[in-house]
Amino acid sequence: MERNEEAAATASAANIVIRVDNVDENSKTNNEMISIDDDEKKKKKMILERRHSIRELIETERDLYRELAECYALFVNDTAVRRDLFEELKPVIDFSSALLNQFEAELDGIDVKLISEHANEIDSYQIGKCLNQHSDEMRKVYARYVRDHAWIASEIKRYEQDPALVIHINSRFQSSKHSFKVPSLSVILIKPVQRIFKYPLFISRLVEVRNLISNIDS
Repeated sequence: MERNEEAAATASAANIVIRVDNVDENSKTNNEMISIDDDEKKKKKMILERRHSIRELIETERDLYRELAECYALFVNDTAVRRDLFEELKPVIDFSSALLNQFEAELDGIDVKLISEHANEIDSYQIGKCLNQHSDEMRKVYARYVRDHAWIASEIKRYEQDPALVIHINSRFQSSKHSFKVPSLSVILIKPVQRIFKYPLFISRLVEVRNLISNIDS
């Protein structure tokens, strides 16, 4: 009888061990599933951030191009202001146009507003490649504008101190079909200076997100 009790105790202990082992295995499997689930959530978050960055880059480039091009068209032949003041904008406008054309070629017909619906077709590498291909021209064009902006700002300040000229400039803005966010020469003509500092931020953000996604996939 003692042997039977001992055998029963041994069998019971073995069953407990098996159950504990099963719990450990199940727990391990559950933890792995949770880890995979967390990685998928992180990846989705990174993809959303990539979409947002690409969309922001392209839309702000379009806004810059439209405002500078319209400002140039309004004032380059206006005898009340210096022509060379606005001729400084032309290389920046041409560069922005070329960059946008390259962006659109890489998007291959996808509307930038619908980028979030075409996540699998948009790669940050494509957009980064555009910036890299235009990097030399970017430095050349923007370096010149930044260098010359001091006298541009000085000339605009002089215009702003002339009430008659202020009225004339405002009327030119009002005659435009384009809706300027801020119809002011000082605000518009400093935009290229502000823009050149934005490109590195966009690039670093896209690279960071791409690396994080690669780490999750590896």
